[in-house]
Amino acid sequence: EEGSGNVTRRRKRRPVIDESWLPCQCGLNDTGLQGLNKSRAPLVYVYFHGMPERFNKSGSPCIAKWKHQHAPIWNRREEKFIARQPPRVCPPEHFFVSLAVSAFQGSEVVVITDVAFGSCFQEAFPKDIMAKIRVIDYLCYVRENYWLFDAWYAWVDVEFHIHGLAEPWEKLNYLNFFVVHAWMKENDVPLIGYAEADVVVLIPPALPPRCDSVSTWSVEDNKGRFYWAAMTNLGCPVSVGVLEDFMEFTTQLWSDSEYRRLLAIKIRHSYPVESQMNVWYLYAMASKNRDGVPWSDKKPWPSIKEENTSTLALPATREFRLCNGFYPIDGSVYDNMHSFRGKLSSHTWNKGRKKFSMRLEKSKIVARMDGMLLRNLHFQGGSKDESAEIFGRLLPFRIQLPREASHR
Repeated sequence: EEGSGNVTRRRKRRPVIDESWLPCQCGLNDTGLQGLNKSRAPLVYVYFHGMPERFNKSGSPCIAKWKHQHAPIWNRREEKFIARQPPRVCPPEHFFVSLAVSAFQGSEVVVITDVAFGSCFQEAFPKDIMAKIRVIDYLCYVRENYWLFDAWYAWVDVEFHIHGLAEPWEKLNYLNFFVVHAWMKENDVPLIGYAEADVVVLIPPALPPRCDSVSTWSVEDNKGRFYWAAMTNLGCPVSVGVLEDFMEFTTQLWSDSEYRRLLAIKIRHSYPVESQMNVWYLYAMASKNRDGVPWSDKKPWPSIKEENTSTLALPATREFRLCNGFYPIDGSVYDNMHSFRGKLSSHTWNKGRKKFSMRLEKSKIVARMDGMLLRNLHFQGGSKDESAEIFGRLLPFRIQLPREASHR
């Protein structure tokens, strides 16, 4: 074995996949609700195994299957496609750490993914941790609206050359919300905490008073008014109503020529990246705060005469109360990224370099930034590989990583 702290990598042959984890077992113990405490919001991670494609085999409950090999990935920074990647046998190392710590901290964890990964998790985690993690089939919750948005995204890319920094990942980050919503609605789950693979959730998701959901964004636009970035993937509580409203809002934007023009304007005036964070920001600007006051006048961008932006306005929403976890709410705050380095993104509630601390208190890991409780840690970008070292020293159990759990 090799590794540091309580995160080690096994030197052994590739794990044998249990037949019970074969894909597309839809309707067979796949809801993820067995044994869940329904009085609490589950923490939901979504991890995709490549790009799904349509699957119309007669008698199958699925309308999608995984491609056997990832498509070439478009790298916006280098303006080129990078090489194909082989399909994964197991998820990357940082995802194991995120799941293990979040379950240890008390969250009821649901992982919507390729169920073949279930055997990887069973091999890596102690039985008491694995008992808190439910693995359900991503493909069972792909619906027609998934393919509709996929088609819009592809068309906008071809016609307007608008796409994310690395594709198909940015597109899949959008599509994951369609999958999560289908799971919530069909299983009568009113509220979840939503997290991506590089987010460790230290405090189980809970909805603050007078909030319908939580997202995070900077109110002070120190990077310019076309810098749109709101994160809802940090373990933030999200209601099924808000998620449905967000999906309708997103589809309206992508299918409307005026919005596509606005997105092209944004790319000309700001960092040229398209992602679901852009639309979450615009959705927040079309929503209300916890006091019922609109976040904006529905035109959260500067007036640019030559671009004729004054005529644009955001689509209507149901005007839910979307609280901003970028700033402290009731004694805790969300980490947008890199708090463990003493840098809480560009937070303005406490400027300058900050004092970060993390330790075990009453058998739980507690992190603070200048005394403020952190609800999560986000190992964004190139910091993903640091989570194993940081948490390996604190976990009272060992994560036995399969050899196939790559660093990326």
